[in-house]
This record gives sequence, C-alpha cells and structure tokens, in this order.
Amino acid sequence: MPENANLKGCIAEVKSTKQSRSTRYGQIFEQLVPFSRNSSFDPKKFIFLGNPIDGVVFEDDRIVFVEIKLSKSNMSQGQKRIKELVEKIRFTLKRSGDNETSGF
Repeated sequence: MPENANLKGCIAEVKSTKQSRSTRYGQIFEQLVPFSRNSSFDPKKFIFLGNPIDGVVFEDDRIVFVEIKLSKSNMSQGQKRIKELVEKIRFTLKRSGDNETSGF
C-alpha cells in the first residue's frame, strides 16, 4: 500500500512539473509570436501586456486586443469577460484638474 501512495505522489509531481513547463513555454511563445513571419500585424506596433491579455496592437486604422493560445488552450473566464467588454468599448478623455476627474 505505501508503494502505491508513493507512486501516486510521483505521478502528481510529474503532472505538476509538466503543467508548469507548459505554462512557461506558452508565456515565452506569446512574446515571440508578434515577430513570427506568420503574424498578421507589425511587431513594432504590438505592446506586450502578458496579463490579463497578451497584448494590444495599435495599427493606423484600428486597435486590436490580442490573446495568443497554444494548441487546445482555452481563454480564462477573465479573458472571456475582457473580450465581451472590448466589444462594448468606448473612448473617454480625462484631464487632470477637471471637476469630473475625481475618479481618475
């Protein structure tokens, strides 16, 4: 019985290490994608954020919020919420010293 528990512990450790490496590789990949030949945007216009989304591209005629996923990865609930909010986006100009900038 103790051997079985030890084996389960080893399996759990291997799974954890594999997940950790996968996450790190994904984070590295996200930073390199804008420089790829297959990228659909100019890497000079890509601003890497990393979290909660990977980045923003400021093009001449549009602004693109970018989330890069490897393989079968899914967006987190927070990322899905950001996607919903971006679809409702608006622009507001705030100036310091204005009465209405108390929440600025």
